[in-house]
Amino acid sequence: SACLVPNDDKSADTETPVASDNAGKAEDAAACKRAEERIASGEWNVSATMISFNHEDYSTLDSIRKTGGIVPDEHWEADKALVTKAAKLTGEWKVPYMLMHAGFLDEHDKAAFEKYLYRVKTLRDICQKENVELILETGQETADDLAKFMPLVEGVGVNFDPANMILYNKGVPTEAIKKIAPWIRHMHIKDAIMADGAVVPAGKGEGDIPFILDALGKKADKMILTLEPHLTVFDGLKGLQDEELTHKYTYPTPVAAFDAATNALKDVLKSIGYADAGKGFWAK
Repeated sequence: SACLVPNDDKSADTETPVASDNAGKAEDAAACKRAEERIASGEWNVSATMISFNHEDYSTLDSIRKTGGIVPDEHWEADKALVTKAAKLTGEWKVPYMLMHAGFLDEHDKAAFEKYLYRVKTLRDICQKENVELILETGQETADDLAKFMPLVEGVGVNFDPANMILYNKGVPTEAIKKIAPWIRHMHIKDAIMADGAVVPAGKGEGDIPFILDALGKKADKMILTLEPHLTVFDGLKGLQDEELTHKYTYPTPVAAFDAATNALKDVLKSIGYADAGKGFWAK
């Protein structure tokens, strides 16, 4: 295993994919060295790393339900080995969090639930040995199910993605944060419209990002926000989102999309009373 560097070299605060078992995607020593140099120099302030698995199939909601995360039994040992390598690299970089989609949480199947619980605890323990906190990204589960699960895996946090909740039809984000706020460590700023599956800039969809950020700001001394725009077609993104990308929020280049997402987030923060405090921090 090695690392993937971010798609946008201009990014200063970033979430860095560190490991994948999908060979041939720039996972080499040169890429790792480049990332390590930028982290060491302070050019990159990495909020989290993120891991994915080659067996995941995002082509449909049903396919990712079956193949996502650490759920498939036939891939568990390989997934655990990959997480071990990724956690070690994350710890060496002194990055506090490692994010992942753990897969579909099924609380209605007792045997499947117990297996899922064991696997998350196992990966948590692996990460803790490297002084890294394992963070589960919200996906195909309701806030109620997640709120029941998180107390069982002490030391694990949540990356809140309101757009995922909308696109998977798993509840209302503004209601969800009331239930899972104690575990939120990190947030993907991504908004969406359920009717056409469109991912849109913050504040332009149904996620009510201003309300969420205002509410979380009152509960936490510090909240890490990362942009995951999904506003144009990056490599593999069309399959990930399964949308036509014909809505008005489309952009000619990834840089243009990222700029639009950045400006939208700044507008949201200003609208709820925050101001740029410099070096990537916003405060009231």
